[in-house]
Amino acid sequence: RMFPETLRAADRAAEPRPSFFALARVGDGGVRRASLANLLYQVAFTGMETTVVFLTAALFLFAPADNAWLFLANGLCLVLAQGLAGRFLTRRFGERAVARFGFATGAVALAAIALIPYPSPGAPALTHLVAPFFCATGLLAFSTGLILPSLSSLVSLYSHPDEQGRNLGILRSAGALARIFGPMTAAYAFFHTGTHQWVYLVGALLLIPGFWMVGRLPAPPASTEGKP
Repeated sequence: RMFPETLRAADRAAEPRPSFFALARVGDGGVRRASLANLLYQVAFTGMETTVVFLTAALFLFAPADNAWLFLANGLCLVLAQGLAGRFLTRRFGERAVARFGFATGAVALAAIALIPYPSPGAPALTHLVAPFFCATGLLAFSTGLILPSLSSLVSLYSHPDEQGRNLGILRSAGALARIFGPMTAAYAFFHTGTHQWVYLVGALLLIPGFWMVGRLPAPPASTEGKP
């Protein structure tokens, strides 16, 4: 059932709600590139997010409690990136450099997971690779904590005050689109091929054009780049 609109017609925005498909009408090239880079990263990340529980069951015979420890470790890495490292690095190097570093570390993390051999049916659990797997997924969570706040900051800095809401809405819409496309394609590839390696390798490759796009972003006005 559709709920009635409670906002008065006179107070409603003249433009429709922002969506990713409105990106072509955005005049600022920095906003467009940052939104596309966000789309690529989130397709790769949500593909991992969708398949990781099935992967840990196949590789390590993880139970739900084991996955809980994995998610807790990843959450701590995310908090460390967003709450501490990201703030320090942004003040020192700026949003663009931090986002590029996040793309680079994310690609390394996904490639490292792709290199873990997928066991044949009936093979023993690969318990000796649990620690490297935790490190790789933690590094991916850390990169997420660097990339997403940096891209949001860049889009905000590139936007005129009258367009900030729309442009940030488009950025969020790119992430929402990725959360539809990424899980569907990753799950299909994972179960169709019977291995995780192509899923994670393609995810790592997706971050290469994202790294390139962020490198081509202009210096934003009122940026923290170069400030101690």
